[in-house]
Amino acid sequence: MKDNNKEAKKFDLTIRKLKGILNSETISLPTKVQATELSTLIQDLFKEENENNIKLLKEQLRELLKKHVQLEKSVKEKEKELIKLKKEKQAEFVKACDDLFNKISDIDTLTSQYEDSLKSAIVEEVDEGY
Repeated sequence: MKDNNKEAKKFDLTIRKLKGILNSETISLPTKVQATELSTLIQDLFKEENENNIKLLKEQLRELLKKHVQLEKSVKEKEKELIKLKKEKQAEFVKACDDLFNKISDIDTLTSQYEDSLKSAIVEEVDEGY
């Protein structure tokens, strides 16, 4: 139990020293770095970290912009393909309808020809006296 208490005190002391460094307070640490230099070191550390974060952010933004450009390009290509497919399918539909309309017209013509043929046969029979 004493060991745990001793370790906890040591930990608390370490945390207080670290807080002192981060707050740029003058503290006595067994180090070769002067207390005044610690403040500059910490500021440099934060500055470098901030610069690294900005650099990473720029890289991520650049990648997102590239992906967006690719997305827009892909969408335009797919839209062109869709328009082309729509035109092809419409042309196929029109052709199928034209075929049907022609068959209907052929049936009407054939029916009309049959009627004309029968009428003329009946007229000839009447004229001949059958």
